[in-house]
Amino acid sequence: MLRSLGMAVAILIACPLAATAGPATLLIVTRSDTNNITTLPFASMEECDAVADHLAMVRSENKSSLGVPGAWKRNFDDRSSFRQEVRVATICIPSASDIAKIREKLLEKGWYRDIYK
Repeated sequence: MLRSLGMAVAILIACPLAATAGPATLLIVTRSDTNNITTLPFASMEECDAVADHLAMVRSENKSSLGVPGAWKRNFDDRSSFRQEVRVATICIPSASDIAKIREKLLEKGWYRDIYK
């Protein structure tokens, strides 16, 4: 699994992979008062999901993470007892050619619906 978002972007730029599926876009929403949104392009749904899974699992401690690849970094020292990672929600948006395959997997889990039915 990729160790950092920066590494994922660097790998994609340095050595583009032959995609077996269409491109995908990672939508990242920071959960805050402003709910900022950004996107990152990927060559495949598999690469996008690998990075989204990585972002969902990275945790932080209330100590410096400088020099630790793939860890959350911050420019303040918070002595509180709770973790400091950013609250983010992500979703990989598939290419049109991948929607049917993705829809089937989501239907199996009950995570896909038609709001008009």
